[in-house]
Amino acid sequence: MISLTNFMSKMFEIFSFERGEQDELRKEIFKFFVVFSRFEFALKEGGYIKKREEGKNAEPDWDAFLKANKSKFSVTAKCSNSYCYLTDPETAPNNQKIFYVTESDVKEIKTHWTEQTIDLNSPSLKRVIDSVKLVRNNLFHGGKYGDKTWCDLNRTSSLLKHSIFMLFVLKELDQNISIYFEDFA
Repeated sequence: MISLTNFMSKMFEIFSFERGEQDELRKEIFKFFVVFSRFEFALKEGGYIKKREEGKNAEPDWDAFLKANKSKFSVTAKCSNSYCYLTDPETAPNNQKIFYVTESDVKEIKTHWTEQTIDLNSPSLKRVIDSVKLVRNNLFHGGKYGDKTWCDLNRTSSLLKHSIFMLFVLKELDQNISIYFEDFA
């Protein structure tokens, strides 16, 4: 049985043979998960909760956050670089899609990577939220490991850094979110 330490070491070997680069990426991934999870905590505490039925799991309602804040969000000089990186089809995170292969009457599920479809008619806030959530999903669910860009240390690092920056911008759209995000009492 492989230990957690050995597992993590093997996983990070795919990024680089440079130990310093691996350590830096570990820190960035950890920081991203902390900031993302804290943001979702703040969403729930701020009242953006799906299924408000008693006894149901409390899940963050990104759509309600979008509806409440889309008119407040604008791409400013401060966030333009990160916003553009995350929403430009050339640099936005890729999406893992399902397709079926049938051979000898056996249907097999496969996956492949495609560019994220970015609806230019959707609100700017939706575009950036979709990308940040896709970065999280690709990392958390492990799907990114099959994408050719995943082993590109600079690209992965850029996706993480720009996503973190945008989460800090997004928290400022709602005073309650900002308070819950920052209050560790």
